[in-house]
Amino acid sequence: MFAREDVMKWQNEICADLMRRSGIREGDTVIDFGCGRGHYAFALSIVVGSHGTVYGLDTNAAVLDVLKQDAEYRHCKNVIPVKTEPEVNMPFDDHSADAVLIYDLIHETDLRQPFLQEAHRVLKQGGILWI
Repeated sequence: MFAREDVMKWQNEICADLMRRSGIREGDTVIDFGCGRGHYAFALSIVVGSHGTVYGLDTNAAVLDVLKQDAEYRHCKNVIPVKTEPEVNMPFDDHSADAVLIYDLIHETDLRQPFLQEAHRVLKQGGILWI
């Protein structure tokens, strides 16, 4: 198992740099669908900065509690946990997100098409979809 410091270093440096290179910018609104404990959410938080927002969506309330606690520990006020239902419905307006991440999730579901349709609905024109 990795030490917390190793994970934080990966998030703060390597993953954050990868997100920047993908086109995610300061001030963006990003949805991390199936965020779990927030490994990508915290890297995104660094990239979007205090003027951006990262919504961490998950069906598991327990992992969202961990995400919330870690966000408080790290002073990441721009990471917002959102509890979702098993159905694929993102609680956001059409064309409201600059980027949607569906990492480590889509291969585990039979709902691939609904995930992609919902991501398309919430993405702004020219938005980034990461799978």
